[in-house]
Parts: sequence; C-alpha cells; structure tokens
Amino acid sequence: MGIMGRSLAMVLALAAYNTKHAVEGAFNIGRAITDITGPASEANLMGYAVPGQLAGGIHMRLRARAFVFQDRDGVTGALGKQFAFVSADIGMASDLVTQKVVEGLEAQLPGVYSYENVCISGTHTHSSPAGFLQYTLFQVTSLGFVPETFNAYVDGIVAAVVAAHNDLQPAVVKVANGELEGANINR
Repeated sequence: MGIMGRSLAMVLALAAYNTKHAVEGAFNIGRAITDITGPASEANLMGYAVPGQLAGGIHMRLRARAFVFQDRDGVTGALGKQFAFVSADIGMASDLVTQKVVEGLEAQLPGVYSYENVCISGTHTHSSPAGFLQYTLFQVTSLGFVPETFNAYVDGIVAAVVAAHNDLQPAVVKVANGELEGANINR
C-alpha cells in the first residue's frame, strides 16, 4: 500500500477509535487543504543528505491536508472531543513544527487543540525544502535552519486545521479494505 493509502487508512482508523461511534451521525468531520510550498528555488531538498541538491523551481505545490474529527452523540447531538490529523507534503513531522502549530491553534481557537489531539504526519517526500527540523544532524546537510521553510509549513498547517475546524459537519465514517493496484511507485 502506498503512502497515501497508508495515510488514508490511518485517518480512518483514528476516526474509528471507539466502537460506540459506529452509528450514523456520531461524528462531525471537517476537511481542508492549504498550500505550504515555501521557498521555490535554491532551497536544499529534504531527505537525501546531499547539500548540493537544490530546488530549481516548482513542479507541484506542497499541501497540508487536515481532517478534524469531533465526537457527537448520535441521540442527543451533544458535542464532545476533537482530534486533528494533518498529512503534509513534507519529509517528516517535527517536534518544533508541532509545537508551533499547537501554539498557533491555541491563539486562534483557545482551549480546543493541544499535543493530546493534534497529529501531523509527513508524506515522506524527498522533494520538499529542508531546514525545518530542530535536530543538528538534519541541519548539517540542509545547511542550517531555514525560517522561510519552517514558517510556510507552520502557517499552512495552522490554516489547514482552522479551516477544517470551521468546516465541521455531520458525517459518516466507513472503513474499506482492499488492494489498490498501479496507484503508486516507489524506488
């Protein structure tokens, strides 16, 4: 199963974390996509540890896809806990990115999101700018921390979660299992 298939499976599994929610209308779900592209050229790319691997322009924009799930009692309609899952077109998630995303969400939606209910996952692309991780080893090959990349990722992910939060509406979650052939290639 490819990265997108695994991400979708993870979202569905996270949404179905409690069997009492199997009834129709037991969730509100919001979704949003925002641009997180960042620097377009001369930016070191993430993943191959080759300092000379620089972006030479934009082939495809990078996106953050946010899904917000909210418990809703199927009988009374009472609203409960929320959970945000973000799949971002970046090499990997980062503690520092998550910290700043949670801070940004707290500023815009006080008391709603925290480390307990926000999950950021990278698609593991090697074609996104580097320089956004707080770990020294990763900074060596990316030639240091790159604020333009970091801020584009954080601001875009915050915007995606806020937009998904504002899109919350009654929904049904269903899980399917099967093979998807020819949808992805990997080296």
